[in-house]
Amino acid sequence: MLIKIALGTLVLALLLLLLAQGCNRLLPVWTAGLYRSWLRKRAGLSESVQALQGFKTPYLHGGHGEVLVMLHDFAADKNRFFAVSRHLKDHTRLLIPELAGHGDADKHPSSDYSIAAQVERLRAFVQSQNLSRFHIGGVGMGGSIAAWYTATYPNEIASIWLINANATQEAWQADWVKNYDATGYCPMVVKTLAEHRAKWEMVMGEGNYLPFCVLHSWAVAGARDFALHHSILKTLRQTPPIENQHTGLQTPALILCGELDRLVPASSIKTLNKVFARAQAMVVQDLGHLPHLESPAQIAQDYVAFRAKLAAGSKQ
Repeated sequence: MLIKIALGTLVLALLLLLLAQGCNRLLPVWTAGLYRSWLRKRAGLSESVQALQGFKTPYLHGGHGEVLVMLHDFAADKNRFFAVSRHLKDHTRLLIPELAGHGDADKHPSSDYSIAAQVERLRAFVQSQNLSRFHIGGVGMGGSIAAWYTATYPNEIASIWLINANATQEAWQADWVKNYDATGYCPMVVKTLAEHRAKWEMVMGEGNYLPFCVLHSWAVAGARDFALHHSILKTLRQTPPIENQHTGLQTPALILCGELDRLVPASSIKTLNKVFARAQAMVVQDLGHLPHLESPAQIAQDYVAFRAKLAAGSKQ
């Protein structure tokens, strides 16, 4: 009897696995939406929309405690923070806006998508949330926006968390940038499924599995936003290195660089250490450009420890 039950359970599990794989391949749009909803719920996040400065700004929110505003990378979206949010939600309240020109946010081809313009849109967003002081963090381009926001409005930022931020001169001297300057090709702005698979393998320190339906949804979005994102990249390329204008900022900072990052050289951590005088800098071993996806529990633990140290210091 027990053998029959075990066999029946195994057959059912195999059928469910086959069904999931079939949906993954045959119904990728529907499956990706279902998968996102499951990940969002698992992370304890809800989604809302705020209209600001003529832009529809979708954002994720959830968790408890002091507010942490997290900013996604270039040619990415707010949903990339699901994994790390799951490990942060019990320690901080999360606000994760979709940056203009990305994801489901409005995309006006003639609008200004410079770092300075994104900083001002972000300020309108946090003011709409009635925030006068908060923690901020970002990955890649999001880290650059976070760094410039902190430099521009230092009294509003309790601390900053930078993950492979491309705000420095070193970040714009990487091999992919030199190739982009010479040829106009950027491995981050791609259309096809194959190109997105290559992009994924490039940005990860070590290969992580990604469902077909997710890659498919990224390819659809990449084709839709291809021309706009190339235009945005040209604008970002003109951003001056932050160290040219700011050094010795007193905002407490946790600065992470992935040892295997092919987009932002780990050497930029030294420059950011000069920009933020009260920085704790870490080169994370065996991780690439997206530590929040590669090892979310690890970097969340590092961030929670950083915040705990800040809180302990403020009580002394």
